[in-house]
Amino acid sequence: MSAHHTPMLRALAASIRAGVPALLWGNPGTGKPHVSQPWLMVGSGTPRSSSAPSASRPTSSASASKSTAAPAKVGHVAYAPPGWARAASKADRALVFFDELTTAPPSVRKAMLRVLQERVVGDLQLPDTVAIVAAANPPESAVDGYDLEPPMANRLLHLEFTFPLDSWLDGFVSGFDNIIQPSMTDLIGRGDDQHRASTRAAVAAFHKSRPDLIEPGVPDDPTKAGRAWPSRRSWDNAARVLCELRPGDDDGTVLVLKGTVGDGPANEFLAFQRDLDLPDPLDVIAHPTRYDWSGMRPDKAFATVNAVRAYVLGTTPDKTLWLGAVNALSTVAEAGLLDIAQGAVAALLTNMPDGVGVPRRVRRVRRAVCRHRPLGRMTEPRNGTASAHPPPFAAESDAVAQSLATPQMGRLRSGADFVLCRGADPPSTTDDSDTLICTPRQGSGGDA
Repeated sequence: MSAHHTPMLRALAASIRAGVPALLWGNPGTGKPHVSQPWLMVGSGTPRSSSAPSASRPTSSASASKSTAAPAKVGHVAYAPPGWARAASKADRALVFFDELTTAPPSVRKAMLRVLQERVVGDLQLPDTVAIVAAANPPESAVDGYDLEPPMANRLLHLEFTFPLDSWLDGFVSGFDNIIQPSMTDLIGRGDDQHRASTRAAVAAFHKSRPDLIEPGVPDDPTKAGRAWPSRRSWDNAARVLCELRPGDDDGTVLVLKGTVGDGPANEFLAFQRDLDLPDPLDVIAHPTRYDWSGMRPDKAFATVNAVRAYVLGTTPDKTLWLGAVNALSTVAEAGLLDIAQGAVAALLTNMPDGVGVPRRVRRVRRAVCRHRPLGRMTEPRNGTASAHPPPFAAESDAVAQSLATPQMGRLRSGADFVLCRGADPPSTTDDSDTLICTPRQGSGGDA
């Protein structure tokens, strides 16, 4: 018997692969443990450990402490993790399932905060092989139920629990432990690096365009504060889970966004993403001149450039891929979008594969970054001055330039260092040099 591929199961699978704790919301008696635990144990080969924090002391959910004495008789406290944490950390893969979360007293949930997000139990750091899933009844239908505190709610992917009738009937007739849930690979595939790169770039571009939605603050309504709402942490969780869904899984995407940042920001991002229509980062690397960079919307150009950066930095270092990426970013810079390309160029230069030299074309872009002026079409004289009109995404340019104001050493190749700095005279280097050293203008106040 096999369960259906529901959007909820796909979102849950993606959260487990991404390492983001999920919370299944549902009324009492709907079968939340029947779906989550057997599926993870049978479908993915994951052993499970079940815990009900409502019946726990604060120390049993997070740690138990014991006092020890050092040889110098200086006492200190060592936190011994509970048995479930030790067992989970030793298993090849494990699921820790916290049931009845809204019936746990606040003192217990306080102890669980580091467990959920930082994955630290006492003095034990849980490995990436441990997944965390929780279940809860709405406070109004729970025994002595509590609204979740905002810090806890903001750490979780909130999913409304669904159990398809056909799957429930299969379990009812043959036993719920006999339900064969789809595997992780069946649900969300094996992962796609291009999709991951494009997804993170789209989220970054959205934040660039709508900074008011990054962290508008904790909702005043305690009920809303106990569910999904936007913050830097929850947006990062959203991006991590979205990266693990299959490309084109619209239903799963909606559940993940609404379950991490809430309905309003989710709808805003979905509309932005549909309008953005990002190209494949590999196609950009292979054919950068196909795109009208100078006529492209700044937010789309920003997202595309950062998709290229994320894809290259997220894969195994490869000389051909790296050279293609820096060539593509040079094309973007030469089209007048130096302010957008320079951050990605700097990131790739500091992560260059061994045995690769810096192409002359890239060195020209690098010098323009050092002088902190628009590159244009490479026609400005060497002693040209910066434009009085800030380019699109000038804030990004200023932020990158500011980060370069203090010398930052990065390896270009064996025996060659470079320093990028703001407000500098043209670099003392030739076109054939692989070392770039910028010195501050007299009176500029900058540091070399």
